[in-house]
Amino acid sequence: MSFPRCALLWARLPAGRWAGHRAAVCSVLRARGEPLPGALGRVSTAASASSSSSASGGSKAPNTSLFVPLTVKPQGPSADGDVGAELTRPLDKNEVKKILDKFYKRKEIQKLGADYGLDARLFHQAFVSFRNYIMQSHSLDVDIHIILNDICFSAAHVDDLFPFFLRHAKQIFPVLECKDDLRKISDLRIPPNWYPEARAIQRKIIFHSGPTNSGKTYHAIQKYLSAKSGVYCGPLKLLAHEIFEKSNAAGVPCDLVTGEERVTIEPDGKQAAHVACTVEMCSVTTPYEVAVIDEIQMIKDPARGWAWTRALLGLCAEEVHLCGESAAIDLVTELMYTTGEEVEVLDYMLCLKFFFFLLKAAGLHPTAEQIEMFAYHLPDTTLSNLIDIFVDFSQVDGQYFVCNMDDFKFSAELIQHIPLSLRVRYVFCTAPINKKQPFVCSSLLQFARQYSRNQPLTFSWLRRYIKWPLLSPKNIKDLMDLEAVHDVLDLYLWLSYRFIDMFPDASLVRDLQKELDGIIQDGVHNITKLIKISETHKLLNLESLSAESQSRSSGTLKGQARRVRGTKTLGSKAAEPPSPSAGEKSLASRLVQQGLLTADMLKQLEKEWLTQQMEHDKDRTEPGTHSKGTRRKKKEPDSD
Repeated sequence: MSFPRCALLWARLPAGRWAGHRAAVCSVLRARGEPLPGALGRVSTAASASSSSSASGGSKAPNTSLFVPLTVKPQGPSADGDVGAELTRPLDKNEVKKILDKFYKRKEIQKLGADYGLDARLFHQAFVSFRNYIMQSHSLDVDIHIILNDICFSAAHVDDLFPFFLRHAKQIFPVLECKDDLRKISDLRIPPNWYPEARAIQRKIIFHSGPTNSGKTYHAIQKYLSAKSGVYCGPLKLLAHEIFEKSNAAGVPCDLVTGEERVTIEPDGKQAAHVACTVEMCSVTTPYEVAVIDEIQMIKDPARGWAWTRALLGLCAEEVHLCGESAAIDLVTELMYTTGEEVEVLDYMLCLKFFFFLLKAAGLHPTAEQIEMFAYHLPDTTLSNLIDIFVDFSQVDGQYFVCNMDDFKFSAELIQHIPLSLRVRYVFCTAPINKKQPFVCSSLLQFARQYSRNQPLTFSWLRRYIKWPLLSPKNIKDLMDLEAVHDVLDLYLWLSYRFIDMFPDASLVRDLQKELDGIIQDGVHNITKLIKISETHKLLNLESLSAESQSRSSGTLKGQARRVRGTKTLGSKAAEPPSPSAGEKSLASRLVQQGLLTADMLKQLEKEWLTQQMEHDKDRTEPGTHSKGTRRKKKEPDSD
């Protein structure tokens, strides 16, 4: 018999003449780190739990509905046999069930559970799991087997089960064991401290305040262009492109950085001193002389506000120029007060209280590092659930709020079953997608699956996936499908700058996307022309319109005559021409009925339209016409 088994047998001997041996055995068990049997083990466990509880007091109660219980499987047959049964006797499962039910119903136990963070919901779930574990296990750990046996013989109290119940509860709800650590990780009350590079310098903050087209951005951009180095942070790719082109046109070499695109202007690939980017992509570690943050009032946006907060607090620039509405002045001033930086306001108001609501708070977003630390304590929790728990545990002061993370959670749940590391999973979930487009969502899933298999998403693979080449759209649905493909290519490009090895063909995909742009534009042109022709045909339905106009005049005279004769003759409408239903009336019909058009006016419109079409066709067939235009002309009869 092994020493632990022998020691346990000796430790179970009754007090009296064996007391000295019992104490000696227990001392050896402590020295070897073995669990103590009986009451000694219970006291030790309870003391440890009490210490843990007192350390975690004083914090707000978490939303326990977010805690998803883990599965603890019952124990199967042990290679060492059922030691507890050897030391005592096999347990009667019917007696054990009665003991457990009595344990669950005791008010003292429920109150004690609440002291350890087990509210009614968690207590019930933990007990059900604990009972199933006890009843379904082939053999139990020695300590709990002995306690159950002692309770059966009234040698112990049913409350002595609590330390084992609590241990099991912490197994299925690991958050109970690490609440204090999680609160520290999710403490978002001092976000300026997240950016040590920016705090190491004294920045000058200039707020250019005014409505749209007031000149505020123009003056900030002039400072940006005249600086030795600078960064422009815009809310849209279009604005970043505009500043990129304007800078280079002014002789100021400027790079472009968006989520889906990187353009380096220097031929050797070296980064330029100036960069135009979308606000999410700005670097908070690169030093600049001047930084421009456009549309600073977006700091309140429930979904993207965190990006403006990060840029405002984190950009490492000597001068930070903010462009936006005056509603953001007070909030920005308060935020800068916490960093020890003053705000200079330049007012570009075109007229005098324009009235704006003052902004109340700036958005924040948990970083990948914070989520990784959460996952370290809760390794078996899904990413979506980690986000929920993080937001619930997070602490912010009145100047900040945690941004809405529904889109992030949607992507997390979409790819949850795919085996990915947490950091990779986090990046995939931050990819901007439209969750209302099924093809885009399924593409994110497929991209993640390919990544998990370590299979690079090559250009040829992507062409097969989107079924390239694509036909020109013939209706609005076809056009929307092409737009979804365009978004999928955007997704590929976005991921290619995060996982270069797995998405290696960004340049080829960008060329493919430009070709798709052409297909979409041609489709829009053809569909628009079809709509115009359809409307024109309705407008030029002269025969029916003339008859309808004459009928309308005749009907008016007859109606007047009937009113003179009396109301009884109005019961029959068979003599009047049938009038089309509202759904069958063309635009021209309605205009004629309203007296806004006549048949002569319609004939004149038809003549002018036909003349315009003949001149347009003549211009397209004259010498010097581009070859692309000639090819499109050959396709026009089909589209017509």
